[in-house]
Amino acid sequence: MMSNTQIMTKTQEVIDYLKQHPSFFEENQELLRYLDFGDGKGVAPFYERQRKVWKDRENQQQTKIDLIVDSAETNQRLESDLLEMAIGLLSGRQNKKDAVKTVIALVKRQFNVNDVAILLNKKEGACGHPKYDDVRQRVVHQSSICDDRVSSNLLASLFNDNFKAIKSCAFVPLIFSDEIKGVMVLGSTSEARFQPGIGVMFLDRLGLLVGSYFQSGK
Repeated sequence: MMSNTQIMTKTQEVIDYLKQHPSFFEENQELLRYLDFGDGKGVAPFYERQRKVWKDRENQQQTKIDLIVDSAETNQRLESDLLEMAIGLLSGRQNKKDAVKTVIALVKRQFNVNDVAILLNKKEGACGHPKYDDVRQRVVHQSSICDDRVSSNLLASLFNDNFKAIKSCAFVPLIFSDEIKGVMVLGSTSEARFQPGIGVMFLDRLGLLVGSYFQSGK
């Protein structure tokens, strides 16, 4: 058992160490939960500061949890939308012209998109859009992209009279048997809807679904 003198010596060593290392508790904040501050005079500011640190950490952790939950709910909603889209496509089979109209109507309704343009290559029986090659070049790697800086010239060729209202677009390759059969362009009146760099996994799935739908009628 340590004597009072030994205890005082150890205490002083701790005090001296903390004086020499003033950032010790900042670098080892997990130790603060084990400290008993009591009601000693002068400790309140320190205690309040550290309590704020832990409160901020809790808030950050809760924010991360909320983001995870929101992401999971968004993914679940998108999965449901894709399923309903597939059901809508399977409900009937029309000729090529009606098929395009069917897809546009379903995408607008199911995904709350303001406008949709579908460009098919000439091999798919389409007359050929004058901007098809330019648009296809955007998705040549068979992955969707989002863009909020599409030229007015291209928007006008895609969306006709509605082009001035479109602020961002998603370019979705329509793929079947590992080949691009066309491109679907989704237009939104919100600049934030299709920001560059956002995840495109569900857009790619939509492209596979629509690409397969057009091929199934042949």
